[in-house]
Order: sequence, then structure tokens, then C-alpha cells
Amino acid sequence: METNVPAIQAIAEKKAFFGELPQANAYATAKAAHCSDLAGIQLQVNDGRIENISYISYGCGYSLAAHSIVCELAKGLSLEQARALKAAAIEEKVGGFPESKQHYCEGAVKLLQDAIANYEQSTGKLDAKFDKDREVKCGWNE
Repeated sequence: METNVPAIQAIAEKKAFFGELPQANAYATAKAAHCSDLAGIQLQVNDGRIENISYISYGCGYSLAAHSIVCELAKGLSLEQARALKAAAIEEKVGGFPESKQHYCEGAVKLLQDAIANYEQSTGKLDAKFDKDREVKCGWNE
């Protein structure tokens, strides 16, 4: 896939979905071990759908863009549909991330999945332990 840095930069500067979501009923946070970027996603889930979503990222423009796009893609989806999102969908939205920055797409999707798991655990639909402050070893993935 080609790289579209100008599109990524424009999305990062726009910061759609950036900020706190006071009515959130689910969240997840992560810290990237290799660069110490911090990110979080908050969800407002109603009737099994992501009614509203936001993110906060203390990282580079690639991180901002990936999280913004995952929010755009997930808003309005059922939890099952959102859980099925793949990093490739983020890349397709902008025409590609540089190979060395693709881990941001993977991390944004994983963070969304973690927020969904947090919601499911808090509503009694998930038995697994939710790690609200996970630190990832390589990029955002794992």
C-alpha cells in the first residue's frame, strides 16, 4: 500500500474525536513501551452500539491520526462490528501509513477492543480480567 503522509497530517491536525467524553461508560488506556506515547479511548455504549467515542493521545501525528480514524470507523457500530475492525481499515481510509508507523493502526484497534472489553466486563458480559493500564512491548500491538 502506498503512503499518504499529507492525508495523515491533515487528520492529525483536525483532531476529530479528540478530548474527554463525560458520558463515557467504557474506557481503555495504553502506553507504548518503545516511545512512551500514551493513548486512551472512551466509549458511550447504548443498546449494544457505540453511540459516541473519543480519544486522547499524547504522541506523534501518526498516533493522533490512527486514533481519530478508528473513532470515525467505530462510531455507530455494534460492539461486535467494532470488535472486528482491523488495522488495515485505518490504512485504507488514508491510503496507507509508512511501514515504520503501521503499529499505530494496530494499537488504535487494540485500544478500541480493550475499551469494548472494559464495557463488557463492567456490564457482566465478560469474565476475563480487564487490564486498564496495560503497557505494550512492541509498538501498540501485543
